[in-house]
Amino acid sequence: MNILCPTDFSENSCFAVEYAININKALGGKITFLTTYTVPRATGSFRKFDIEIRDTVAEEMEKFIQQYESLMTGQKEPGRVVIEGSPADEILHYAKKHHFDLIIMGTQGSSDLRTALFGSVTKKVIENSVVPVLAIPSTTREFLTGNRILLSLDDDEVENKEIFNILKHILTSLKAEMDIIHVSEPDSYNPFSNQTTEYLKDITEEIIVLHHEDPIEAIKHYVEKSDIGILVMVRRKHTFWERLFINTNTTSELFSSNVPVLVLPE
Repeated sequence: MNILCPTDFSENSCFAVEYAININKALGGKITFLTTYTVPRATGSFRKFDIEIRDTVAEEMEKFIQQYESLMTGQKEPGRVVIEGSPADEILHYAKKHHFDLIIMGTQGSSDLRTALFGSVTKKVIENSVVPVLAIPSTTREFLTGNRILLSLDDDEVENKEIFNILKHILTSLKAEMDIIHVSEPDSYNPFSNQTTEYLKDITEEIIVLHHEDPIEAIKHYVEKSDIGILVMVRRKHTFWERLFINTNTTSELFSSNVPVLVLPE
């Protein structure tokens, strides 16, 4: 498994790095760290200036990785990528071009002048990535603090069942158990059953059906009281205008959750 771990070297992004290294011990993959930088263009492009900035950021990257050498003992030598450009755009492009299996990144980061607010970068990556994204909130530092994985499903079928392959790999590698949760309207009495749950029955411990007017709040409450280690959600296809003006359930839940959220793009 190839894991891309973007970082801006901030304290908050370190949580995601530690989590990625720890979970990779079980997954047996290779981590590639990626960071981006920008060059001021107000007075035109100066090749020498570009190189100096890139070299400085590359040195930062090496010092950053050295902090985690003891944690990475026994793992494959990590990759290092330093790219000029917009963080979200470069992460999306690099992950797709090099066929990564998973992106692991924090939901918050540095807000200084050198980097964009990492929360907004993560949001853009999640909404546009063709690669599954595991988003780590800054409140999470440990490795899979809960012993269960929770998959949230809506009423619609998931047509592309292959998106669950990585979930199956994670479950097997971590020796974790998985439940499925479905939240329906309070006045809905139809039993929840579809082809998606049938496809996942071999790896599902329990299907929880809740009736609640606010599915996000219901899922968040269940996660907090049930010792969930990872919340899994399927990202549906939305139009540009919906993404621009409406917080989808996936995005809203991501930024209100205190546990890692794995987003699977359908």
